[in-house]
Amino acid sequence: MTHGHRYNLEKGYKKICKAALSNKAAIAVFGHSHMPVAKYCSGVLLLNPGSPAWPRQAERKPSYIVLTLEKGRILSYEIRYLEKKV
Repeated sequence: MTHGHRYNLEKGYKKICKAALSNKAAIAVFGHSHMPVAKYCSGVLLLNPGSPAWPRQAERKPSYIVLTLEKGRILSYEIRYLEKKV
């Protein structure tokens, strides 16, 4: 788990993926960009919950991630979006 600011996320996920692999991590959770991501890179699950307060993706939808683990195994993961109050 890292904030993500040292991994040049604007240019993609190769650096954070490489760091996760070198640390033998199955999951890399990061933030910094405030844009939700849930994808695999070389067998590593990359998760960015986005932001419930300051979302930066095109739709500006507040978001978070629910990750379910059991005995060290990934059972499920899902990006969820909050409804904006007007």
